[in-house]
Formats: sequence, C-alpha cells, structure tokens
Amino acid sequence: MLIRTSSQQLRQIPWHLWDLVEEYPNAELALSATDYQKPIIAKTPTKRDQVKILAILGNSTGIDIETDRKLLNSLPDADVTFLVQPQRHEINDSLWERPWDILFFAGHSQTVGDSGRIYINENKESLTTDDLKYGLKKAKSNGLAVAIFNSCDGLGLGSQLEALQIPQIIVMREQVPDEVAQVFLKQFLVAYANDGKPLYQAVKEARLKLHGLEDKYPCASLLPVICQNADTVPPSWLDLGRRPTEISPYRGLFAFREEDAQFFFGRESFTQMLIDAVQNQPLVAVIGSSGSGKSSVVFAGLVKCLRDAGNCHIVDFRPGSRPLFNLATALVDQKRNQF
Repeated sequence: MLIRTSSQQLRQIPWHLWDLVEEYPNAELALSATDYQKPIIAKTPTKRDQVKILAILGNSTGIDIETDRKLLNSLPDADVTFLVQPQRHEINDSLWERPWDILFFAGHSQTVGDSGRIYINENKESLTTDDLKYGLKKAKSNGLAVAIFNSCDGLGLGSQLEALQIPQIIVMREQVPDEVAQVFLKQFLVAYANDGKPLYQAVKEARLKLHGLEDKYPCASLLPVICQNADTVPPSWLDLGRRPTEISPYRGLFAFREEDAQFFFGRESFTQMLIDAVQNQPLVAVIGSSGSGKSSVVFAGLVKCLRDAGNCHIVDFRPGSRPLFNLATALVDQKRNQF
C-alpha cells in the first residue's frame, strides 16, 4: 500500500498503526512521491551474477558499525565493497565505476528541512544526495535497485532519493537506537536474502520483530519505512545481480551442459533422486527415449551438483563402438591431469 505525498509532516505519521493494516496481515505500507517517472527498462538478456553491494560505513562515533559489516559479509551470493570513513570523491568514483544492486549506508544522518544529510567520516564531513546526484543517476542507470540507510532520521534522504528515481529505499523515519538498527538489519537480511521473502514482507517481518525491544525503545517497530518509486516492482533477492549478457539460454536441439546449469530448470526433483542414488548405489543408469533430456539432467543437473559439493572425481566420455576402451582412455587421461 503506497501513501503518495510530498508533505514531510504526513510522512512522519505512523501509518503502520492504521486499523486497515492490522486487518490485512500480508499488507505493508510504503511512502511514495506524488511526482515520479516510469523507468525505461531495456529488454536485454541477462545472466545472474553475484549481488553487488556498495556499503558506506560513515561516521561511527558512539555506534557499532562492525556488526553491520559482519551481517553484510554473511549474505549468500553477495560481493560487498566497503568504503570505511570515505572521502566524498571515493563515494562518487565508486558509484560511477561499477554496477551496483544495493547501496547501503551505516553511520550518522539527519533530516534538515526537506533534505537529508549523511556524515561520512570522523572529520564530520557530510553530504546530501545532491552532492552525489550524478553518481547516483549513473548507478541507477546501471541497475541500482535498493538503497538502505540504516541510520537516524532518514525521511529527507528517502525523499531526495525518490526524486532521483531510485526504485526502492529503506530508511528510519526518526532517531534510531543502535541496537534497534542492528536487529532490524539482521532480521531483514535473513528474511530477504536467506529465506527469499518479497522485499515488502521481509521489511514487515523485521519491523514487527522490533516489538521485542519496545520495553527499552518505545515505538521501535514504527521506525523502518519503505520509500518506493510508484511505477516499479520491488525486486526479490534472486532478481538482483542480473547483468546484460550475450549468452543465449536456449540450446535448441542440443543438450544442456554443465556450464548451462544456470538456465536448466524443471528437473530439480529428478536431479535430487539421481544424487541420492549415486551416493548409495555402485552403478546408476539413466534410461529414456531419445530427446527426453537424459544428457541434460546428468550434466546440467547431477554433475553440476556433485562438482559443487567437491567430494567426487568426475570423468565423462562417449562409449562409441568401443565402450571399454573409451572408458579406459578417459580414466588414464584423468590420472594424467592429476599429476
């Protein structure tokens, strides 16, 4: 559910207490600007790579940002680049130089008027999003999908990033105690990256779990809020990390190979049956009519899983008219490669 308003006073209202939200347990609220642009997305083939995260660890006076670092380093399929106590040019250069899926900030921030400000180092050097405007626009054009500011008083930051058409932004609406920020980040990342829940549901689950801290920090569960471009679809964790590619996922009449495993779907149950059989039987044969997918499930399914596990020696060969000779040749070649 989107609350579309440019009024900072309306954005400060704890909309999550609305009875309507309580009646729909799977609903979550987000803020959205009244003026937004529809993103232009080119329909190009993509290949999933690691999720690229630019993590800015700013002024840490009085707070523990090492916990944030550990949480980000524990993410699956993620490549995290840390900028610790950076200078302005370091942030700007990083935004230009590489494609990013997630921009993360931990440190001190505040909203002054309608704009937000982050403090990037212990020299109390601070930046607004206007100071990084062109770098952020470049990052967005390169695929930046989510910005997370795990810092205080972030509604001004959310508004400014919305104006730059950043698709999804997560901020704290008021001053946030360090413990609350850490618990929220941990619960959100577990739900989003590890459990694969949709972004809205992951935020809501993490937010509601903050109720356990409200004896120490009243209204802690009302602090996290999503700001969203109204014409974008929140990405799942598996949607992130996709890069343009010239690799075609379609093999036509050819079998899927081990290197095509990322494009091979629909045989997960049978692949698991093969893995169990191979681990418990001395000989396993896959029999089927021509064109039924035997080679694909063996190479893109079974062999890929066994190689990833790292506890098997794998030799492949074509039996031809002299199967035993070809088997012996393949085994000898394997031995030679080991020495």
